[in-house]
Amino acid sequence: MVKKRELLLITFFLLNLMAFSGCTNNNETNYPGFKVYSWSSSLGSVNNENPYLTSYIYDISITNESLENTRIISIEPILSDAVKERLLDKSITVEVNEEVSPQETISVKGSLILNTEGMTKDEISKLNPFIIGIKINSETVVYLEKK
Repeated sequence: MVKKRELLLITFFLLNLMAFSGCTNNNETNYPGFKVYSWSSSLGSVNNENPYLTSYIYDISITNESLENTRIISIEPILSDAVKERLLDKSITVEVNEEVSPQETISVKGSLILNTEGMTKDEISKLNPFIIGIKINSETVVYLEKK
C-alpha cells in the first residue's frame, strides 16, 4: 500500500513538472530587427509642363531594435497594387549604406513618380495607402568573444 502511494505521488510530481516545464515562451529573440515608428509623405505635381505626372515623396524613420550594429544597405517600399499600375520609374530601391547602432534611428527619404493622367485629385488621394510596407536589405556583423 505504501509503495503504491509513493508511486502515485512520484507520478503526480513528474506530470506536474512536465506540464509546467512545457509552458515557457521561447518566442523572444535577441535580434528583434528594425521598427518604423513614424513616417511622413507628400503628394504633388512633378512640373507645370505635365500635370499628369505626380510625385509622391516619403520620409521613413527606421529604428534598430537589435542588440548589434547593423548596416542598412538599402530599402525598397512595398507598393499597393493601384500604385504599382501607375508607377513610371520601376527602380524604387533607395540606397542607404549606413551603419545603425542599437536603438539608433535613421531617416530614409525616397520618391515615386506616378502617371495620374485622367485622374482627379480626389481619385489620386484614394490611391492611399501608396506604401504598404518596406523591405530592408541589411547585414549584421556578430563579433566572436575571445576566451
